[in-house]
Amino acid sequence: MNKRNEFHATTIRCLALIVGAALSIAALGQNDYLPAELRQQVERLKAEAAETPTNPSNVYERGPVVWAWMNAQAMQSEKFLIDLPLWLSYPVGLPDEPVMPMAIRAINMAIRELQIKDEFPGAVGPITVDTTGPFEINSHQTIRQTYTVGSHPMAEGGGILLAHQLMADYGVPQIHEPDAPDYVTILCSNSKATFKAGRFRIPSFIHGVYPGTPMSFTLEGTSLQPGETITVTYGDTTEGSPGFLMQSSENDEFILPMYVDLEGKRNFFSAPWPGIRVVGGAAAGVNAVAPSIIAPGEAFKLAIRTHDTFYNRATRQVPEYELSLDDESIRMVPSTANGLTVLDDLTLEHSGVHRFWIRSADGSIDTLSNPVWVREAPAHRIFWGETHGHTSYAEGQGSVANYFRYGRDDARLDFIALSEHDAWMDDWEWSTLVQAAIDYSDPGKFVPFLSFEWTAKVEFGGHHNVLYRTAPNRERVPVQTAGMLSDLFFGLRDKNAVDDVLVIPHAHMPGDWRQNDPQLGRLVEITSMHGTFEWFGNY
Repeated sequence: MNKRNEFHATTIRCLALIVGAALSIAALGQNDYLPAELRQQVERLKAEAAETPTNPSNVYERGPVVWAWMNAQAMQSEKFLIDLPLWLSYPVGLPDEPVMPMAIRAINMAIRELQIKDEFPGAVGPITVDTTGPFEINSHQTIRQTYTVGSHPMAEGGGILLAHQLMADYGVPQIHEPDAPDYVTILCSNSKATFKAGRFRIPSFIHGVYPGTPMSFTLEGTSLQPGETITVTYGDTTEGSPGFLMQSSENDEFILPMYVDLEGKRNFFSAPWPGIRVVGGAAAGVNAVAPSIIAPGEAFKLAIRTHDTFYNRATRQVPEYELSLDDESIRMVPSTANGLTVLDDLTLEHSGVHRFWIRSADGSIDTLSNPVWVREAPAHRIFWGETHGHTSYAEGQGSVANYFRYGRDDARLDFIALSEHDAWMDDWEWSTLVQAAIDYSDPGKFVPFLSFEWTAKVEFGGHHNVLYRTAPNRERVPVQTAGMLSDLFFGLRDKNAVDDVLVIPHAHMPGDWRQNDPQLGRLVEITSMHGTFEWFGNY
């Protein structure tokens, strides 16, 4: 093709894309997912971004529009770079606070992704997996994950990027040793396609900083049309690899993050990732939990949970146990394939402190339960709970539902809060937290508090967990719109009665205890997995 014909072909392709985009917007009509005012802001942003990339002088104006646009698409089931909400919190602090270059880069990338998904419905096709498990922890497996090209073709020079979950010990993909663990291969349904492997850093703390990743595969030799596929085999055993290493912690939705570059511009878009179930292994220990205080003759439950070496619930056959009370054998607990056994027909008649002892026949597994205080007409009870935890919506793993199930069934908690970071959360994810808090509420037995973690930089107030008394009709006051601690307090007071909200500062990312609303902030967090912080309070 000569230069003139090449120019004409390119022009025709560009015109086709523009016409297609215009038609898709016009077809929305009254069905537009964006309110009219936001639609006007979005179209103006598209035009301005085409002329001038986001930079330190315009990011403060663009940030709120991108935030609203992203949330509107999230409510339509679209997914984005997991750190995008975090980067959109940066243009909210002090007006003269410089915005990180990585945040500006991420916002620029997001504008293009939002535009493509806005103008080409189904632009990013689905990612599927050939098996969802379950797989035992620390085992080696073969998992095939496939991207199917959506309504927007993948240009030559595009491709995919394999990222890694933060704080997870599963295998790191590698392409150089076919007989070693974690060997990865890539295959395309188009025989003309080849891929060039490399590395590319996406602007992500959660998926972009793990050693050895992200790994990119650049498409060469052809473009890909809608319906064509790219399949990545994690743990290809064809040349002797034992497979891909599963992590050491159980998880109902273990994911292998895969991002997609459609335009060949190293701008990687997101699609929902399929979840894989990872389960515990052989029995290595046991624990037993009963209520801390009961009345004589009051029926209660004793939960016996058998765990593996890593404290996951055991999934292989667990042993028969002898159950003793205060050193007196009272019954045998049969062997089972379920690592959790709940005895619900127990009573204690005599006042005082009692403990159960659980022991396997060979004595290799045994434990004492927590102390049970039997008191006549107890005026008070002791309740146990968790006020700070995360799922895959931030740096954690697994589903929201699994978090609540684990707290209720395995940890035997009376109350729990899923304080997901607002800095990584969109409106759809918040809606799932609201619904889960409603669904898992069991009055008198289990209380799931609706909550989030306000996640500002230390100089703006630090991290604070926000718990609501009830879930329905509650709005969060996120750091993306409330960039200072005082903004959080004023926002919560504006939307809630003070007795319906509890704000808990914590110390490993120091929540400023000195800037405190005495009606909202009635507790502080002292101990967590990050350490114990009495020194911070004393200081």
